[in-house]
Amino acid sequence: MNLITASLLLVMPTAEDAFWLLTTIIENVLPQHYYDHSLLASRADQQVLRQYVAAVLPKLSAHLDELGIELEALTFQWFLSVFTDCLSAEALFRVWDVIFCFNDGSTFLFQIALALLKLNEPQLLECDSAARVYGYIGNEMTDHAISIDGLIGASEALKKVVQRSEVEERRYKAVEEERDREKGRTRGSSGASEAVSSGTSGGQLSFQEPRPFFEGEEMIK
Repeated sequence: MNLITASLLLVMPTAEDAFWLLTTIIENVLPQHYYDHSLLASRADQQVLRQYVAAVLPKLSAHLDELGIELEALTFQWFLSVFTDCLSAEALFRVWDVIFCFNDGSTFLFQIALALLKLNEPQLLECDSAARVYGYIGNEMTDHAISIDGLIGASEALKKVVQRSEVEERRYKAVEEERDREKGRTRGSSGASEAVSSGTSGGQLSFQEPRPFFEGEEMIK
C-alpha cells in the first residue's frame, strides 16, 4: 500500500486528494479484506487469475506447471500494489485512469495481468527453468510489453473473456475455498495440541523421582 500512496502523492495536487483516491481504491475498486491480516481476498484473486490463465493462455499455463511454478509467486504483488511495482509511471497512470473512470471494480486488474502475460508469452515459453522465469518477470517483462497503447489495447481485447459478474462469482468461490483451508489448518493445529495434552496426566506433566548414582546405595551428600 505504501507504493500506491507514494504514487498518488506524486501526481495529486494535495495530500487530501491523494487520500481520497486511496480510499476509493480500497473501498470501491478492490474487494473487502484485500489488505487485512489474512489477505483472504488477495489470495482468492490469485486463484481466479490462475483459472483465467489456464483458459486464455493454455500453453503458458502448461509451461508454468511443467516448471513447477506457482503463478501467485509471480503475480501476487501485482494485485496488492495495483501494478505500481511492475509498470512504468506512465503506463501505471494510464491503467489507473481506466480503473477510476470506468467503474468496473477490480476486473481491469485481471485484464492487465493477462495482457502482460500474453504480450510476454513468447519470451516466457523460451525460459527453460523456474529461475529464468522468475528472473524474466522480475527484471525484463515490462520492458517487452510492447507500448503502453499496446498494453491497454491487449487488456481491452480481453473484456469479453474477463467480465465483472464472472470475476465476482469466481472470487466468491475462491474465498470460500480459502476459508475452508484456514479452518482445516486450525483443526490440524488444535488436534496436535490435544495430542500433546493427552500425553500428560490430568493436563500436567509428571516426572519420575531421580535415581541414586549407585543402585542400592544412598546418594553421596
